[in-house]
Amino acid sequence: MDLLELEHELSRVRSALDSWSDCKQQSAQEVKDSHVQFLQDQHGKMQSMKMKQGQMESAALLVKQRLEREQREAESLQDASSSLRAEKDAMCKRLIALQESLHSLEQEQLQRETEAKREDNVKQKKVAALRKALSMYSGRLGLEFKQGADELLLEMTQVQASHPQRVFKVAVRVLPDNSYSVTQCDPPVEKLPQLVQQLNLSNSFGDFVKSLRQEFSKLANS
Repeated sequence: MDLLELEHELSRVRSALDSWSDCKQQSAQEVKDSHVQFLQDQHGKMQSMKMKQGQMESAALLVKQRLEREQREAESLQDASSSLRAEKDAMCKRLIALQESLHSLEQEQLQRETEAKREDNVKQKKVAALRKALSMYSGRLGLEFKQGADELLLEMTQVQASHPQRVFKVAVRVLPDNSYSVTQCDPPVEKLPQLVQQLNLSNSFGDFVKSLRQEFSKLANS
């Protein structure tokens, strides 16, 4: 091989080496560019993930705060509900107590009214008995009666033989316990307390008038 051919061969080899070197450099650059792009993409993804993570953490914090607030509100409502329930129970108890008290008062009032009617009936019967007795003995004994505000005044004549027109008086009252009481007696009779006691025991007004007339007669004709 002569020198010319050797140079030609070297030139061809050099050209091939240059071509191979350029190819390798281009491949290396492409790999580098691809790696740089990959790194940039990964960095962008990391930034995006960090942003999303921050957003999620913020959202999670808001949710946590909202849940805590709702929990506090629920506890407050529960306390209010318990307080209202306790107040309702107390009001129900007061209402029941008031109803029982009202019922008791109604029963007491009914009992008082019944007792008042009974006492009134007793008084009316006593007054009727008094009037009956007075009517029975008025003509024969010269007995007259005058109705006062709260008592009955009896006036007797024909008691004293020497003075038939002389008036002997006694005032009788019916007390709240339906017993009799003498508020006036003219002239005074010594046995009057015993006569009143017997009247309250027997409830016989006619016998009381007879006995009192006898005592008046003893005083007047002695």
